[in-house]
Amino acid sequence: MTRLVLRADASSTIGNGHVMRCLTLATVLRERGAHVTFVCRLLPGHLCDLLEQRGFGVRRLPAAPFDWREDATRTLAAAHRAYAQAAGLFAQNRFADAGPKLVSAQALLASAHSPFAHRVSA
Repeated sequence: MTRLVLRADASSTIGNGHVMRCLTLATVLRERGAHVTFVCRLLPGHLCDLLEQRGFGVRRLPAAPFDWREDATRTLAAAHRAYAQAAGLFAQNRFADAGPKLVSAQALLASAHSPFAHRVSA
């Protein structure tokens, strides 16, 4: 079984659309046999409960602010705990040699000019 981790945050002011798009993707992937886990920060207005109600696992990161490097480290740790084979992320730099194959929603990373082109599936 393919295991995937999607990194997506939502709050009362931003990110709901991103999480809902990831939820749609996760639903289709699950229908095709994948096991999907979300990694989300516990920001005010987060959608973790909704994701769990839809039957997905959620690994929660603290709401406390931390830079992208710490975010990447925590996300990678959660991905490894979920035995991920792929991770959908927005801050990939920390993961260049980390192990899991990366799947990105950003077309820029799929560019042949990207330093991550060899690790990205679109």
